[in-house]
Amino acid sequence: MLVRLAKLSCPGVNMERFAEEADVVIVGAGPAGLSAAIRLKQLAAEHGKDIRVCLVEKAAQIGAHTLSGACLDPAAFKELFPDWKEKGILYHEDGSVKGIATNDTTFERGLELHAKVTVFAEGCHGHLAKQLYKKFDLRASCDPQTYGIGLKEVGLDYQNPYLSPFREFQRWKHHPSIQPTLEGGKRIAYGARALNEGGLQSIPKLTFPGGLLIGCSPGFMNVPKIKGTHTAMKSGSLAAESIFNQLTSENLQSKTTGLHVTEYEDNLKKSWVWKELHAVRNIRPSCHGILGVYGGMIYTGIFYWIFRGMEPWTLKHK
Repeated sequence: MLVRLAKLSCPGVNMERFAEEADVVIVGAGPAGLSAAIRLKQLAAEHGKDIRVCLVEKAAQIGAHTLSGACLDPAAFKELFPDWKEKGILYHEDGSVKGIATNDTTFERGLELHAKVTVFAEGCHGHLAKQLYKKFDLRASCDPQTYGIGLKEVGLDYQNPYLSPFREFQRWKHHPSIQPTLEGGKRIAYGARALNEGGLQSIPKLTFPGGLLIGCSPGFMNVPKIKGTHTAMKSGSLAAESIFNQLTSENLQSKTTGLHVTEYEDNLKKSWVWKELHAVRNIRPSCHGILGVYGGMIYTGIFYWIFRGMEPWTLKHK
């Protein structure tokens, strides 16, 4: 449903902004956002419900700035598409809804999207998520987030502020043991994106009135594996199931109050995502305490590979 909002006075030019009405808006069409949208539409079809979903992506098309070359852990993918091998081609459900306002383009006003629930799947450095952290104090009970820059998994914790990771990478490629492998090759593309590396200790509160966080917005990456796509997809699926349950079990007549889907965080903590992150929670912070890097490596070898994260303590990020 399109709703006209106030018109700005500008002689000879239509400056009206329209609002789109829907049930759920998802910001970011990465693995988590796509999984949430697909799972919502799957559930709607299974139960004969009409749930409108709007998936908003800042790029010109979905996947336009895909940089990850990671091998996908298929666990979440198999849950979302049990018959994916038989289907061959996958089709993404897309719709129109509410929750954000898109940027103005030249003299034309952007579009407002209104929804009962807004799902934020912006990735590591989403500017909307940063505003939500402050407004709802979502990081009050968690450790500070730590980051990697995505350039061969280099962390942003080196002490020399003048160090150029790109330059160091170029030097590495000229090493006598590496150069013969690359000689004669042609670089067809390059890029790097920031990564959340804080793990379990750095996950903020995931729900707030009118919305929730999924994927790399809160940060579900398994640091030792350097894999977060499968956990992001699972978080999207769990968010979709929780939203669906609340949308179909409540009287949703009010347009002035957003839904608070607390079930999502509870379900995530019961899932294999939380179990997987809990098992590796101490690996990253062990290298930044009194043990140092080498002590952290020894710690990881003993406590993770032998006890599989069952130690009764949790180390903190400094």
